[in-house]
Parts: sequence; C-alpha cells; structure tokens
Amino acid sequence: SIDAARSRGWMPKLLTAAAAVVLVAGAVFGIGQLQGDDTVPLAAGVSQVFDAPDAHTAEVKTAKGVLRVATSPSKGEMAVDTRDLAALDDQHVYQLWAIVDGAMTSAGLVEDKDAGAHMAMPAKGIQVAITVEPAGGSQEPTTDPIIQVDPSAV
Repeated sequence: SIDAARSRGWMPKLLTAAAAVVLVAGAVFGIGQLQGDDTVPLAAGVSQVFDAPDAHTAEVKTAKGVLRVATSPSKGEMAVDTRDLAALDDQHVYQLWAIVDGAMTSAGLVEDKDAGAHMAMPAKGIQVAITVEPAGGSQEPTTDPIIQVDPSAV
C-alpha cells in the first residue's frame, strides 16, 4: 500500500537525523571538554572568601609560582589559592604562619595544594607567611618564607 511505502520512507530519514543529533551533541561536548576550564576547584571555604562580594584579592609571585590571596571583611576570613604554586613531593608541605612581633606561629598546613586554604582574618599588624616544611608540618619554620603578606593590605 501507499501508506506503508510512505512510512518506510521516513523511518531511515528519522534514524539518520537522530544519529546526526547524537554526533553533533557528542562533538559539542568533546570540544567543550577540550576548551573548558580544567582547573581543579578550590575548597568550598576558600572559594567563599574569593567569591565574597567584599573580597579584596592580590596576586603575588613567589619562587614557587603565583599565589592568589583574598580577604573578606564580612566573612572575617583570609584565603590563599595555591593551585599555581609548584607541586611538592610527598615529603614536603606548604605551611602557613602568623607573624606577631617577629615570632612565627603555625596557622595551619595546605593539605591539598589544589584546594588552597583559609583561616580567620588576622588582626591588623599580623603578617602571614608560607614556608615549605617536612610532611606533617613543623613547630617552627625550617625554611625561609616563599611569601610574606600583610592581609590588611590586600
């Protein structure tokens, strides 16, 4: 019959069109993956400081790469984006220090370089430094700071 012939005629066209849609969607997805932002996302707490409406940010070049710093008065926090610092071997870690009257006190470790770190905003006049320390951190710095920042100036 004529109706059966017509129905067989549109079926191959429909299948071809569906295949084309799948191919185009796959190509768009693949290109998006190649061109997309492949950076590792920062830890949530770090991102919140950088994304705060009142965030102040600075980029600082160090001997180990570029460090991004953000402060947010409304959040009362400071954060560091350490993704662009050099990767360290398993025997070393980046450690944050608060410097008060020349004395350095540990302010924590950067557990995952690609996640960054955040901390309570230091009081005015307190500097923050980052050193490279043995895995697990140190009671006091064993190396010179790769960076020293006055958070209130960021």
